[in-house]
Amino acid sequence: MRFLFASDSFKGTLKSERTIELLTRAAKEVFGEVECCGIPVADGGEGTVDAVVAAEHGTWIQAEVSGPLLGKRVRPLTESWTGSVRFWRWQLRPG
Repeated sequence: MRFLFASDSFKGTLKSERTIELLTRAAKEVFGEVECCGIPVADGGEGTVDAVVAAEHGTWIQAEVSGPLLGKRVRPLTESWTGSVRFWRWQLRPG
């Protein structure tokens, strides 16, 4: 038996990858020897960037960018580079 889990995140609690892990574990406990595959998906909300990065086997990087403040350089700040885009904040670079 084969399972394909296409899971979205659960806002503020579980990321798509973790949901797939839990669904895989449950399927194996209930059905025994099964083949499981998972694909993180998102509906355009807070898990969208994480789903795209996972699907493309990408990585998060920190970058200095020009922002909307008259071309001044800004630095994106976040609580976690693997976290949700909704936590990003912009700050002027000192100097």
